[in-house]
Amino acid sequence: MSKDKIRPVEKLKRVIEKLQRDGLKVVFAYGGFDLLHAGHVHFLQLAKQEGDVLVVGVVADEVRRASKGELFPIMLQDDRAYLVSALECVDFVTVFEDENPVEIISCLSPDVLINGSNYPDASIAGQGLVKQRGGRAVNIPLLAGYSIRNTIEEILKKTKDKV
Repeated sequence: MSKDKIRPVEKLKRVIEKLQRDGLKVVFAYGGFDLLHAGHVHFLQLAKQEGDVLVVGVVADEVRRASKGELFPIMLQDDRAYLVSALECVDFVTVFEDENPVEIISCLSPDVLINGSNYPDASIAGQGLVKQRGGRAVNIPLLAGYSIRNTIEEILKKTKDKV
């Protein structure tokens, strides 16, 4: 069941430590994942290819609202975490409360840190921590034309004068 994949950070840390002792490469990707779309799935599938175990951090509701504005989140964090956890390529999901992911990256100590190509290499938060431990940071190309804002605009266009 995909809800079994959702773990609090503290418990997930212990799981990751065991996986790494067993020689598995842990990949960490994070984001809002509001209105899950094909671009998110593509991103996470490519992220999984960078290691053995894919851990996804879902940004908490309050942090999402603070960074994106009052329209967000559209879906609550538990729902977003559940949908992400249902993807076959995702091994574990955790919700994190910090606007800057450096703390969770420091706590979980992944071998590979994933970001979307919309962020320049130099701005990948936490990459220094991962690289200091012998890991790497990877930018994943985004699937063109997919974004939450594009999805919302399409819905508004299609429903204008019909609701």
